[in-house]
Amino acid sequence: MKQLAAEILAPPTSANWFYCLFSNIKKLLQADEEVVGRCETVLNVTMAEMDAYHSQKVDDLKSIAMDHLDGEIAFYEQVIRFPE
Repeated sequence: MKQLAAEILAPPTSANWFYCLFSNIKKLLQADEEVVGRCETVLNVTMAEMDAYHSQKVDDLKSIAMDHLDGEIAFYEQVIRFPE
């Protein structure tokens, strides 16, 4: 990327400077499109990982809460039956 920017800022070496400038700008824009594509890929993967983590967290917390409540129910059933 820095090399392309340096090429654009460098003085033209040929008589057809406009073509050189245009081709360098075109290269820079293509490089930017590649960077944007990679950024979108990283963003999509990150969002998918966050979604999977969130789903797992919700399932784990639900399981913990159900286990706790089942234990509480069992305890209070024992408390109610104790005098017998």
